[in-house]
Amino acid sequence: MLQHLGQKTKQLVQQIEESNTKDHLAKVTEELQKAIFAACRKAYKIKKFKLKINNNWWNQNLQIKKKELQALKRRTNKSEDNNKLKDQLKLSKKQAELKREAKKAKRYSFRNTCTKTTDPYGRPYKAVVKNKHPPAELLKRLGNPSSGDTKSFALKIIQELYPPSHSPVTPPNCFPLIQEPQITKIEIRRILKKAPTKKAPGFDAIDYIVLKEVNNSFPEILHTFYIKCYQLHCFPEPLKKGIIVLFQKDGKEAYKIKSYRPVTLLPTIGKVLEQILLRRPNHTLKKKNILHHNLFGFREGRSTDDANHQLVEKIQDAKNKKLHTMVISLDIQGAFDHLQYNSIRNSLDEINFPSHTIETLKDILTDRKVTIQTAQGPVSWSQQQGWAQGSCTGPMFWNLVANEIISEEWQPNVHLQALADDFIFVISEPTGAKLKATAQAALTKFQHWTDKHKLKVSTEKSTTILISRLVSGPRVKWDNQIIKRSTFLKYLGVIINKKLNWADHLIYTRKLN
Repeated sequence: MLQHLGQKTKQLVQQIEESNTKDHLAKVTEELQKAIFAACRKAYKIKKFKLKINNNWWNQNLQIKKKELQALKRRTNKSEDNNKLKDQLKLSKKQAELKREAKKAKRYSFRNTCTKTTDPYGRPYKAVVKNKHPPAELLKRLGNPSSGDTKSFALKIIQELYPPSHSPVTPPNCFPLIQEPQITKIEIRRILKKAPTKKAPGFDAIDYIVLKEVNNSFPEILHTFYIKCYQLHCFPEPLKKGIIVLFQKDGKEAYKIKSYRPVTLLPTIGKVLEQILLRRPNHTLKKKNILHHNLFGFREGRSTDDANHQLVEKIQDAKNKKLHTMVISLDIQGAFDHLQYNSIRNSLDEINFPSHTIETLKDILTDRKVTIQTAQGPVSWSQQQGWAQGSCTGPMFWNLVANEIISEEWQPNVHLQALADDFIFVISEPTGAKLKATAQAALTKFQHWTDKHKLKVSTEKSTTILISRLVSGPRVKWDNQIIKRSTFLKYLGVIINKKLNWADHLIYTRKLN
């Protein structure tokens, strides 16, 4: 593979160096991907998978014959020399009989499958003509008729997952850019060294194993390419194309589109570029202490245990002061899939770190495309909101937007914390009337933030618990709908009840075990 690629190395490096526009760099990126893929095709054999159709040809009669055969095998092994020959003859006859009956059952089952199919180019055709996996049954589970247009239904799925957004594009930054450390070959090597080798590649089929070999033998290619992206403030368009794979969420209905989590398979060359770009703003965020200490998740040294510990500490502190306490857990619907690109751009500007890196990160948010593979071919859609679940930059983008509401000035008895998209309030007051007023004011303030960033809170999944001796405690509303009250709530895998005695959590963990 390296020999085939080595013949084009100088030409590729020269093309990258001569790129002076984003469009030109996009074409060179495609050439680079094609060159690596072509070298792999020449050097490596493509593994072929035999199609396995799970026809229900095994029946009760065959099961009985199989058990008889197993019993006869055991008897033959234990028999003495005089009877061993007779038992072996019986065994061979039984084996031939079972084989004959199994063949009959298989033929009958396959004939049945072929005659009952409504699609002439469906599974029976592919089993005979094509040597590949059958198409996924996902579209049928979501309600697509077997005789319908698969492409149009796949487009409907993508449009529901990523609806169009018409947020205005912010003008480019006019401030002088801060000088940053240059991208080095050692930096690229370190990132690739930590890259997981078992991750699925994007549409270009170049995985981390191949990319590591390319960089070890020809480090000049990727080094020149990433420096050029950095200089042009360009995240090349071919690296923005993602393949969507849908995974059903636990306990959700199979026929609903929203019951599936869209995971995006992205080109590995782009993932490495994302990690290079992330290192610089992450250093600035840490150095300037920009992210609030109540913001957990996607941060080094701030885990779910820390978030739960702080939450319980706040509740216990209010309980010790004999205050009436309300805990409000808010569920944001599809937070990551509905994150607005304009919100991300504004959050990047608020870091006050104008640089080549920030401008290149902004370019990631333009001209993104997602694709679903179908039996009739790929279906693509322009992604105008939401970050790809599989992208390296997504967690930082979300933290920057969430940091805005966490960093707001809240009343002394209001505590807000978040881990990823799980927001939770702890509000304490000496009287029930004050508790209701303070809680409602906090929710109103939070709603201004969700409206600003076009995020929606699900009142059905949001919960409140009241830790108080009040007989009938106050209730709060979200968008004129009362948020349901419970005796306990689940936060980051831990069940917290109004008594803080962990009895509900112990029952929950016992059921899991």
